Formats: sequence, C-alpha cells, structure tokens
Amino acid sequence: MLLITWLLVSAGSKAYSELVIESGPGRAGDLTWEEISTRYVPAGAAESGKWWLQVSGLEWAGFGALGQVRLECLDGRVVVGGPVCRNGRIHWLDGPWDLEWQAAFGLDSDQHGVRLSLDGQWLDASMQWSADAGLLSASVVLDGLDLGALPEAFLASQGLRELEGQVSGRVDFEPGQLGGGLRVAGLGFDSEDGNTAGFALDLNVGLALMLDQAPPVLDLELDVSAGELLVGSLYLPPPDETMRIELAGMTFDEGRWRIGRIRLDDPDAVHLEGQLQLSAGESGWNLDQLQFDIVELRFPLAWERWLDGPLSAHGLAGLDAAGRLAGNLKLAPGQFGLDAQIESLTVDDPQGRFFIEEMTADARIDDSGHSLVMEWAAMSLYGLPFGASSLRLAGDDEQLVLVEPLSMPLLDGAVVVERLLWEQGDSDERELQLDARIEPLELAELTSLLGFPVFGGVLSGRFPGVRYVDEVLNFTGGIDIQAFSGEIRLDELAIERPFGTLPAMAAQVEFRRLDLAELTGAFNFGHMEGQLSGHMRDLRLLDWRPVAMDARIFTHDDARRRRISQRAVENLSNLGGAGGALITGTVLRVFDEFPYRRAGLACRLSNNICHIDGIAAHESGGFYIVQGRALPRLDIVGHRRLVDWPQLMAQLAGMMEGED
Repeated sequence: MLLITWLLVSAGSKAYSELVIESGPGRAGDLTWEEISTRYVPAGAAESGKWWLQVSGLEWAGFGALGQVRLECLDGRVVVGGPVCRNGRIHWLDGPWDLEWQAAFGLDSDQHGVRLSLDGQWLDASMQWSADAGLLSASVVLDGLDLGALPEAFLASQGLRELEGQVSGRVDFEPGQLGGGLRVAGLGFDSEDGNTAGFALDLNVGLALMLDQAPPVLDLELDVSAGELLVGSLYLPPPDETMRIELAGMTFDEGRWRIGRIRLDDPDAVHLEGQLQLSAGESGWNLDQLQFDIVELRFPLAWERWLDGPLSAHGLAGLDAAGRLAGNLKLAPGQFGLDAQIESLTVDDPQGRFFIEEMTADARIDDSGHSLVMEWAAMSLYGLPFGASSLRLAGDDEQLVLVEPLSMPLLDGAVVVERLLWEQGDSDERELQLDARIEPLELAELTSLLGFPVFGGVLSGRFPGVRYVDEVLNFTGGIDIQAFSGEIRLDELAIERPFGTLPAMAAQVEFRRLDLAELTGAFNFGHMEGQLSGHMRDLRLLDWRPVAMDARIFTHDDARRRRISQRAVENLSNLGGAGGALITGTVLRVFDEFPYRRAGLACRLSNNICHIDGIAAHESGGFYIVQGRALPRLDIVGHRRLVDWPQLMAQLAGMMEGED
C-alpha cells in the first residue's frame, strides 16, 4: 500500500512542509523489495532542501539479496525535470556477503535530462541521460579496488579461500555498447580444493560488449605480464615476455557459448588460434566443437611452461627438449582431426631412461585414415644406443599397423620390430602389440657401454607377442636369449610403468647350460669352469631392485671340465657362512684351482631376507655349496640360513671389486 501524507504546519511567519512516502513489498521486473520510504523537505522551508530515499530487502532474481540502499541529500531541490542534489551520500548496508559501502554523489536534472556522479573511496562513476534524444551514457572508474578487503562470505561463494590484488581502470557505456580496460596488480587467489591458484599476477584486461547485436557479442583481451598460475596439473611460471589471450566474438544464446576466435600467444613457447563452442548439459558444460587452425609449440619453453606439469603425472617430469611442432587440430563428439609436423625435435630425459635426437615427424588424422611417419638421427633407451631409424604407421580410428619393419641399429647388431599393432578398444582401452627380435650383438662392447662388468659372448633373441596396455608391458610370447654360450628363457614377463615412477617387473626366468668360465670372468667373482643351469621363479623387481624370488642355480655333472679357483672358493664360503672350506689331505693355499663334482646355491627372497640353501644336506646340519672330487678334495659347506638381502648385495659388490 502506498500512503502519501502531506503535512503543512504553520510556525510563526515561516511555513514548514515535508513529503513522506512509504511503500510495502513490490516488484519491478527481476527486482523486488520489502519496503521503500522517502522523505522530502522543500528548499525555503529550511535552510536548504533535504531529502532521502531508503529501499530495504532488495533482491535481484538470479543474483540474490542486495540488502538495504539509502540515499541522502543535504542540499537539494525539486525542479521541473526532477530532483537535484549538490551534497549527497549513498549508503549500502547489509549487502551481499555482508558488504557495507558508502560514497558521495551528485544529481542534476532538468527538462533536458539527468546527470549523476558518484565519488567513492576507490570508485568514480558518472551517468547522463538525455531526455531529448532518449539516450543513456555512463562511465565507471576504479582506482585501487582492494580485492583483499572483500568479505569472506564473498570468497566462499566463489569457491575461494584467499583473494588479493588491486583493480584499477575505466569502463564506459554508450548506447549499444560497453567497453573499457582494467588493470589487476598483484592478483593472488587459491581455490577451496587447491586445484586452482595464482600468485603475484599482473593483468591488463580489455573488453568490448556490443549490446546492439542479438545476442550481444563480447570481446576480451587479457595480457599477463607477471605472476604464477596453477590450474590442475598445469603450472605456468612467470613469463619472460607478456602473454596475450584474446577471446573474440563470444556469444551466449539458447544454452550455448560460442567463441568465434581464440588466440593465445606466449612468446617463444605457444601460439594458438581457433574457435570453441560449448552447450549446457545436466552435469555441466559439454564440448560441441574445438578447432585450432594454428597450433605452434616451440621447445624448450613450450615444454617447460605448458607440458611439464601435466606430463609429470606420467613420469615425464623435467625433460630437456628442443625443436618445433606445428599443425592444426579439430575436436568434436565422435570426431578428431589432426595435421601436425615436428621439426628437429631433441628430447633428453634427465633420469637417463631415453634420449631422441633430431626427430622429424608427420602425423595426419582425418576421415580418410591415419598416418604417421617418424625419422630420427639417434635414440637411446635405458642406455642402449640406437642408430638412425624410420617408423611408418597407417590405419584408422580403431587401429594402427606398421607399414614396414622397423630396424634400429644397435652397436654391431640391431633390434628389429617385425609387427606392430595399436588398437583402440571398446571402452577407451588402448593396446599395443608387437613382435621383435635382436640380431646378434657382441656382449663385450654392449656391457662396457652400459657400465656392466665386461664379458664376452653373443646376445640374440626373439620377442613375440609383446603387449602394452594400461601402462603395463607384457611379453606374452616369452623371450629367448642366447648368451654365455647357453640359453636364457623369460616367461610371464610383465613391466608396470616402464617409463613412470617406481616401475615394477615380474617374470619367470630359466637358464640352461651357461658357460661358467664366461660368466665368472664377466663378473670378477673368481674363476670357475663347467656349465650352469637354474631358475628364478616368481621374480619381482621394484624400481629395478629384487624384492621377491625363489632362485636356484646348479652345475652339471656331465660337463667336461669342472674346476674352481681359490678366490671363487673364498667368495662362495663367505656367501654361505661356511667360515672356510673343508679340505681333505692338504692345505687350501697351496693350490690355485680345485676339481669339483657339483656346486649350487638357492635363495628364497622375502621381506628383504634371503633364505639360503645348497645342493644337498651335510651331516653337520649345514648344506653343501660345492662338493669336491678327486684330490685335493674340497667341500664348501654353508651354515648361515638367513641373510639380510641388502647386506648380501653389498657383499657381492665388494667381492667383484677385488682382484683375482
């Protein structure tokens, strides 16, 4: 109900009058209120005209409660065109997030229009409406708006724990358009979930909103000249040069966001130009289309600033890279297109897992099919130095196949991939299959290069049925290797996270009739002659260190020469806790070598403890490590059943550092 009361009170020669208007709840469009009241004292009835207007319980649909707004004027009057105020104050109380704010304002109105000015602590605003032309214009100037002074309730509503920085700039409204520029200095923020954060960011923001178009069109320009940014796994360190982001032709209509032009320019790192379209869904925004007509990455800066963080989760942190990638990309539901070229890419893993030099590549994915051609000057995998090679793949959305065998030279031999198949499963599961072989390699050069004890012989083998899926490399066909003039067979070999953190390996290993002279000569353990067989069942390595196995090695009675040197005797005695060998008929130090009938050791590793056994039980309660034959007869008997595994490894390393 609107109640208008006009009071006229006579007091001597002066007349005093005032106008009071009160209203209950009401609505104007999306704006509602609980109460409006105004009081007006005309000029002449007092020293100067006074009036005030107060609106309580304001609420704007879609924005929420606005609180209470009170306007006061201590020097005002009413003219033909409306009210005039030369000394006004505005108070905003109980606003959103408990905001309280006040400022001075001025108001002039006549038959030609209305002019309003606002002067706050960090805000200057002006508005002018022309009655003749029916046009409205306005300007807002910010000077050091302190974001850190915003109430905690506001931060919580935006999902933020912290917010700081100062905003300055100007925004102008003209008929049909709004535009301006803002500068944000020292911007810092941290989201509640910790996945998004910024520190000491300096931003320049330019905006232009075309209101005379349907739907309205927004253009934004963002320059980042300082500061750090974290978005999920993406971490952007402070830029050396100003990074610019442009979003032009942005519209929102019928539940769809369209960005007609995206441009990102991070000097000497990344340059992108494209378009984006999103649509609102029940669970959030859905990607309708993302297209980049220009994609350019320049290394090393692109890797350091944009790729290192996301790829660190896959064990690829800290890579050194040089080169360039260029191309275009199109992504839409059920559609993926790519045309990319790599020029002179060199990548070096500081952990020594891999290195690739001067790689060029051409990758194409479209409706007609997929193709990939790669060439490189050199490559290294876990210290294995491969020569120049080329890889050619072709296929479609479901699979890629090797067009021709891939031969990678390795010292005097080669690793040859005869078959390769990459498949996309029904549930986004990706699988890699291949068959490979090793062409004979001289072990002396290979072991020297890898820093292993140098030993002779030839290494060769076949690797049928290799599968890689979900970061697990499985050798389903087993591996046959010829080394030390014998054979080594690996079954059930699986490697988890081969290029990631904390890799794990499991296998069943069998070796047959390895030449002991070659083997002991390679590891400087002491000289033995004969043939050695054995197994390592349920072998498991974590970070390439054994943590579990059931191992046994033994010699063959039918080997033509079976002899053991004095140093090997001493080392085997120490490993088995024998405290020396049992000698029949002479003294150990008189002889350099001894004949033996058979020898062997077993170790069941669990919880860093090696449970040791030999080839047979001894009457003393110990176990035979070596059983002698002929004269001088020598037996090595062990008594230590439990050995600390790290200590045993250190003991073996010390033995191999000794001299024969």
